[in-house]
Amino acid sequence: MSLHAYTPRSQAELARAGVRGERLVLHAPRGPSEIPAIQRGAGLLFLPLAFHSPYPELVRTSATTKMGEYMAARRPVLVHAPEDSFVSWYFREHRCGVVVDRDDPAALAVALAAVLADEASQAEMIERGWERVRSDFRVESARARLAEVLSGGRAGGGAGARA
Repeated sequence: MSLHAYTPRSQAELARAGVRGERLVLHAPRGPSEIPAIQRGAGLLFLPLAFHSPYPELVRTSATTKMGEYMAARRPVLVHAPEDSFVSWYFREHRCGVVVDRDDPAALAVALAAVLADEASQAEMIERGWERVRSDFRVESARARLAEVLSGGRAGGGAGARA
């Protein structure tokens, strides 16, 4: 098993940030058209958010585009994000990935080993993720929710649903 990172960062930069090891394989960034095939070929996709950010509110409320991309790749997703973040809530609520919501490398390692060892759980979370892609990330679904909000409905029910 190895960690493939597609990043413009150098090995030295990553090492200073604590990302290092003989299983780390660095790749140059790839174009948008290449990314889906790379993601579909992964054994697991890792979705981290900062635990010690100077912008904690941004981390808490972000809904990164990687969520939909990762679930659409139909691969298991391991989320490493603060407990009160939207990303952690979403993956826990819909059981479409494994969430480690503590800044604890040992807990992350245990979760990684557990998800890789359980093919039945992987299949279930992949299927639930695909359901979420179809319901939450399709352009048609977003348009319908926006139309409902603009017409006075409360699709999605979240904050700001009514202006």
